[in-house]
Amino acid sequence: MSGRYIDRLILQHEILSREFSTGEYGTIYLGGGTPSLLPPKELERLFRGLSVTGREEEITLEVNPESLTDELLDCCTSLGINRISMGIQSLNEGILKKMGRLAGREDNLRAIDKLRRWAGEMNRSWSIDLIFGFPGQSESSQLTDLDEFLAQNPPHFSLYQLTVEEDTLLYRNCQENRWALPPEEEMEDAWEKGIVRIESAGYERYEISSYCREGLRSRHNMIYWNRGIWLGLGAGAASMMNVNHRFTGTTWKRFLEADPSALVSQGDFYEHEYLNRRDILIEKIMMCLRTRRGLSKEDLVSLFPKDKPEVLFADILARWKGKIILDREGLRLNSVGLDWHSAVMVDILLDLDKYFDYNTPL
Repeated sequence: MSGRYIDRLILQHEILSREFSTGEYGTIYLGGGTPSLLPPKELERLFRGLSVTGREEEITLEVNPESLTDELLDCCTSLGINRISMGIQSLNEGILKKMGRLAGREDNLRAIDKLRRWAGEMNRSWSIDLIFGFPGQSESSQLTDLDEFLAQNPPHFSLYQLTVEEDTLLYRNCQENRWALPPEEEMEDAWEKGIVRIESAGYERYEISSYCREGLRSRHNMIYWNRGIWLGLGAGAASMMNVNHRFTGTTWKRFLEADPSALVSQGDFYEHEYLNRRDILIEKIMMCLRTRRGLSKEDLVSLFPKDKPEVLFADILARWKGKIILDREGLRLNSVGLDWHSAVMVDILLDLDKYFDYNTPL
């Protein structure tokens, strides 16, 4: 199956890169599943098919701890992969078992040590992630987990609040009272204390869920958050190759069976979303305010050429004082404000009603 899927990825890339004359890429991210399960020879074949040059400034591979073998790391080195993102979730043995993770605490620690040695002094980076608020966690155990996590000194990591999605085993277990989520107030308190510990440890919170040592932000993810241009390959992957057309692949079965003519950007393999100026404006604000950079002065001039930001956002600045900043650099949320991103965005959208008639195309 992996061979057929690689064939399709290469074909899709040939079709779309020819359509958009993509040339060389600045960053590449292999994820959205567990690409580290691919045999190294198939990974090598994929890179040849994508014409990866090794001159890209960042090439990231997602892995799970149990799939991080010496053979895979050697393959990463030979292919020019310079960043690995590994799903850890926790260092608590009981929580890992409850999550159904294949790797236990000691497996995770050994995998982290492998990543650290691989990165060495070769200008490579690595990232791991942690989840807050899983059933069975208390404020104390969550903060202990975080402290052990920080003790590993990752150059970059992500910290996520657990989201319970419908039609999952976790959702059913919670609905049927087999598992209970931690009390919300307790987790909010743990989260606030955790952010203080993280920043005290010298990490920059450069996006809602992302932290790094100086100069080690994920370049690829910053493209998404700044609403840049990207090409997505494979089942379920989204592409944004111009400002107003986003197209997203459907199931893996359709991906393997689709006629090549369906793989062009306007083809039947994709779900299409066409954005008007209002959509673009809202998305730009929402995505940029996820980051500490926020909306630059140039962004504000481009989005609102006829309105002064201090007037346009006057009510927001007053309502969210201490959490949002407007100065000569632009508009942004501070570290505390990032935790209120969703609520701030609701207020921004409501305030924009005063300035834009949403019944008229922008």
